Amino acid sequence: MATGVAKLAWENSRAKNGSLLMVMALAFEIESGGNCIMTVAELAVKARLSERAVQAATADLIRLGELTVTPRAEGHRNGYTLSLPSGAESA
Repeated sequence: MATGVAKLAWENSRAKNGSLLMVMALAFEIESGGNCIMTVAELAVKARLSERAVQAATADLIRLGELTVTPRAEGHRNGYTLSLPSGAESA
């Protein structure tokens, strides 16, 4: 499923630069339920960004309406859900 989510993310996300890297990193980690649970540090490694850049990208994606974050969904890990624009299915 991750490949399909990544294709939808690539084709439909309005994000740019580090925010797009983060969308793609999340898209490859999305589970069948449409969620991804990771720490900021894990996401930084996956997206090849600094932890601060992940925090900035998170704020940007929330502003774009492409990301919902559930703080501490599992211990110290956040839950991430992508919501892609242009009528794309929710990832």
